[in-house]
Amino acid sequence: MLFTTESSATLCFALALVLAAGQRALAANDWFDPCTQGKCSWDLPGDSGASGTVHIWGPHSAISDITNATGWHITSCDPSATTQKIQLVCKGGNPDCDHLFQGGGAVNTIVRLPNSCGPMPFARVAQHQILQYNLSSRASEAPVHELALDTNFTAVTLSQGDSVHFSIQGMSSKGNENVGPQVRRGHGRVWSPASPQHEIHRHRVLARGLNAPRAFNKNFSLNTTPVDFSGVTNLLNTSIECPTSTTNPTSSSASISLDVGADLHLSIGLGAVVAGTIIPPDIFEFGLYFALDGNVDANISVASNISGDVSTGNITLFQIGIPGLSFPGIFEIGPEFKLMGEIDAAGHDNVSAVVDLNYDLSGVSFVFPPQAGSKAGGITPGANHVTVSASPDIGATFEVSGHVIPQVDIGLSALSVVSTSVFLKLDASADFIVSTDAGASAGTSPQSCVSVSTDINVGVGAQGSFFGLFHASESKSLFDKEFPLFQKCFASANSSSTTTPTSLTTANLRRRKDDLRARHPALFGGSFPPLHAKRFDFGCS
Repeated sequence: MLFTTESSATLCFALALVLAAGQRALAANDWFDPCTQGKCSWDLPGDSGASGTVHIWGPHSAISDITNATGWHITSCDPSATTQKIQLVCKGGNPDCDHLFQGGGAVNTIVRLPNSCGPMPFARVAQHQILQYNLSSRASEAPVHELALDTNFTAVTLSQGDSVHFSIQGMSSKGNENVGPQVRRGHGRVWSPASPQHEIHRHRVLARGLNAPRAFNKNFSLNTTPVDFSGVTNLLNTSIECPTSTTNPTSSSASISLDVGADLHLSIGLGAVVAGTIIPPDIFEFGLYFALDGNVDANISVASNISGDVSTGNITLFQIGIPGLSFPGIFEIGPEFKLMGEIDAAGHDNVSAVVDLNYDLSGVSFVFPPQAGSKAGGITPGANHVTVSASPDIGATFEVSGHVIPQVDIGLSALSVVSTSVFLKLDASADFIVSTDAGASAGTSPQSCVSVSTDINVGVGAQGSFFGLFHASESKSLFDKEFPLFQKCFASANSSSTTTPTSLTTANLRRRKDDLRARHPALFGGSFPPLHAKRFDFGCS
């Protein structure tokens, strides 16, 4: 699926990425230009499925290059190892090879790597030695160098006041852009910050402006990742034998079965802007962008004749990894989608019910850390139906709350010193109460009343801190709205009457729900419902 500037405002972030990078070059990496001037760039490979660029800049002697651009030829390297020893020779006596040894030697220099050597764009030289033999059978005067490489940038100490800065901007999928000749990549063009302060300021402005839509006269589309699931999951199915008594002389049983069904089709996109220093390791600007479109058709199904209190606990129905961003050793995003369900029930009654939880998502987006005025976008309930069958006793009440929760967990790892995660949670819940009262006056049949409502709560939060930019307590509700779905009273003796008895007016049903909320807060929750663990405390009605 494509998000486009004409169909969704959520792409202001992706546009900002392209435009900000495009003022210098859409793809900043140039394998023919040596990184010997205190600055360097690296683009995600074309086969990575994502698009993005990392820039680094600092003292000239702190950053070097061991690609063909400087004349180095690597003779042995593992393309998948982040820590390894490699061997290389300088071809043709290229003077750019000598840049590696400026600043007192190669050790603790940050070097750009070719795509065929290691998964990371840059590495630290941990050790260096010159071997006493040559690899070529034809004698060559060029010495063979052995470098031990890793991404332990914390081991590097620069002169007081010096640092190596970095900035990253990228999306988890390929974008298709047509932004005009003034920002297209030109052959041999190389990213070059006017100054470290200018580049830092540029990324601060970009990160802070993620949630400020602007009207760009550009055509841009962002390919998103589809996530599809369809199935029905039984969360609980159990029964007990009921003892005989004078009022119940025949053997019987009580049972409860709780099911969640879901048919969802979503399209998910991610983007990020990060700025900080590799040496010393720090991040001072961060913005994560998330975009979501699609629809969720779900339902909660209950069949029960028990008396008591049960909770299925929060159960994962489906989970799958989705594409992220990876600049190993510097910054990585690893997202995962999962679908969870829970049903909680309390009371004593003979009830069968199916409640739909259908809703559509259009242009849902968020920026994390959340900003003032952040909203989720377009979330609208679909055509929801309720089927209820009850044979209640007078005074009986049965109360149920069911949750169907699509959630995206986004793991973050930066500079090999901090790992945490943030999440987007879309909690759709259905609450229904079946209650029976005696007739309002003598000779009036008992009345059974059913009240059903649905609620959609969208929120973002964090599981830990991240360089002081956000903390584990960081959370924000982006959307929270209740949708009354069904409310009706009828005579228990199969009467078609829909009269609402005085004791079960809308206000009283609301008070009953509030009482239930107080007694079982996890049934209804707040911004982020503290869902129950499994709980079973029930018997025969």
